[in-house]
Amino acid sequence: MAARYQIRIAEEQETIRFAASELRRYLYQMTGKRYTVSRHGRWSAGPDTFCLGRFADFPDARRLPRVRDPERDDAIRVSVRGGSGYLAGTNPRSVLFAVYRFLAANGCRWLRPGKQGDWIPVRKTGDLHADLADAAAYRYRGNSHCGNAVGKVTGTRETLEKVDWMAKAGLNMCFQEGLLYHLPAGAHTAIRAAKKRGMYVHNGGHWWPAAVYNLPHSRPADADAFAAAVRRNPRHLALVDGRRTGGCHGKKNRAGPKFTELCYGRPQTRRRLVQCVADYAEAFPEIDFVHVWLSDSMNIHCECPRCIHTRPSDFYVMLLNDIDEELTRRDLPTRIGFLIYQDLLWAPEKERFRNPDRFVMMFAPIARDYDKPYSRRTNPAYPGPFRYNQNTQRMPMTGFMAALGDWQRLFDGEAFSFDYHMTWYHYFDFGYLDFARGMGRDIQRLASIGMNGLVSCQITCAAFPTAFPLHAHARYLWNPRQDFKQLCDDWFAAALGADGGACRHYMEALSACSHRDYFYRFVLREGGHPPSLQVDLKKIPTLIETFRPVVERQAFAPDSPQAESWFYIALHMEWVALLSHCFRTALSGRLAVADDYFTQLVERVAARHKRLTSALDSLWYLRTFAARVGLLFDEGPGSRLLARHTREALTLAGSLHRCPPKQESA
Repeated sequence: MAARYQIRIAEEQETIRFAASELRRYLYQMTGKRYTVSRHGRWSAGPDTFCLGRFADFPDARRLPRVRDPERDDAIRVSVRGGSGYLAGTNPRSVLFAVYRFLAANGCRWLRPGKQGDWIPVRKTGDLHADLADAAAYRYRGNSHCGNAVGKVTGTRETLEKVDWMAKAGLNMCFQEGLLYHLPAGAHTAIRAAKKRGMYVHNGGHWWPAAVYNLPHSRPADADAFAAAVRRNPRHLALVDGRRTGGCHGKKNRAGPKFTELCYGRPQTRRRLVQCVADYAEAFPEIDFVHVWLSDSMNIHCECPRCIHTRPSDFYVMLLNDIDEELTRRDLPTRIGFLIYQDLLWAPEKERFRNPDRFVMMFAPIARDYDKPYSRRTNPAYPGPFRYNQNTQRMPMTGFMAALGDWQRLFDGEAFSFDYHMTWYHYFDFGYLDFARGMGRDIQRLASIGMNGLVSCQITCAAFPTAFPLHAHARYLWNPRQDFKQLCDDWFAAALGADGGACRHYMEALSACSHRDYFYRFVLREGGHPPSLQVDLKKIPTLIETFRPVVERQAFAPDSPQAESWFYIALHMEWVALLSHCFRTALSGRLAVADDYFTQLVERVAARHKRLTSALDSLWYLRTFAARVGLLFDEGPGSRLLARHTREALTLAGSLHRCPPKQESA
């Protein structure tokens, strides 16, 4: 006799099997019923039966969304009535998305990464319904994780939680920067987790000079090894100021291969780099896109006679074409990501792509002003004439758009934006809402500037004080027509309950008092401190005290994802008050008082570090504020005080990450 509660799958494919296991797990939590999973070819779904498969497995299904490429584009169709029906997708990854969308339609919420972010209601099987037909607007939707948890054993759990949450949010790609040869086990575990969920894996970045010297990863401890290797054999290095040395010349904090350029005019060096990339693609077939970038610096390109008269972007396209030919020779399908960034904002003069289908272009306007959204508007004064080793990355958004247009005239292949809304900038929006609104505007305009998606270069742990920006980023990438207010209302109600609306208004008021563009170091600004800065900083303690009774009402709430959300809000109130006092006293010249306030912040972050590991990268948070607060000081005693305090903050915060390693599974 067949089991009553069944989940039938159309094929024994890893991601579809995982989708069935996730549906089974959450149905048990919701209904208390134990479902069996089986392979079944007929779709005559009986009572209490769910059928999972691709669109092609449901030939009689109606309202199937259309997509350009079913393997690469995501769409779902869910038809469930009374606890029985089918959940389908264009590909195995989309089948998993269909499962999560069905669960969300029945009250489940994934409020933040980690198990404490799952909100699972109790339901009767007969009350489970959903009728959904939906397709993602953009093909490239994902995160590139950065911060101090990345690359450390202690960050394995946090990265896995993030990858798991990404799938629940409908994101389809995971970017793991760095080279896998020497990355810790956690990076490999995260990639396995992403592949299990059917996600595309992007990997690579700025570290290729290390591979050229057989040192394929640049952890801080490897900088000395790289320096020793290049001293023994400097001929591959760029000649700058008459010397061939690794790293940015004269900058101790920019040593190692990530900040090194090569002598790209030397054929032997290019051949060596081409072989390194091809060997890497062959060694790691699980990587769908290998990214080949130049250094993470500007104005350190080779000045030898073979290089000085050629733009770096011409050498770059020459190199990319050679890599494509070698991958073709080896019959490798790996695609190559290339980066429009730093000196490469100036498009090549002569070289052109011979096989555009191999490549995807990433537009990375890292020095942009986030107060100015994406636009087709350009400025003929930008990016300006290319000046060898004398360029600047600072320009208005119209300048970045002009640079993008120059590249688009010679490359008509696939492209997505690689942007930094949640790397540093988000910290300076105390309410965490205005910047998220701006990020939504950018995503809404992606198609108009020729981009088919956005990868957020963001902190792995970015859910403090709320995870709403994570949620908004994912939802806008699936459907850019989302209404921001409705997104806010839904998320705050789910995460904070009956007082969620009051919390949203409080966070909006904090955002209105946050001069994030003043503190963000990349923004082009003139003059001194804006007159409203002191006034708005002075408002923040009053806003906090006015809202405090609402938070205190939640102090004895039972453990739940909502209780955890309120705990974050309560902590954030105290920290923001300290930051507002620190900034205000520093601006008025009371540096010792400002120093005391910042010391209190460091101590309080340290005291709560372990409780917040899934929500906040405490070291990155402290480093960001310690560095950016320096904008308040002119050269002199303030700068020296800040330098000392920054060292103390980093020493204390760095010790927080020296905890025992955790064993995690994918």
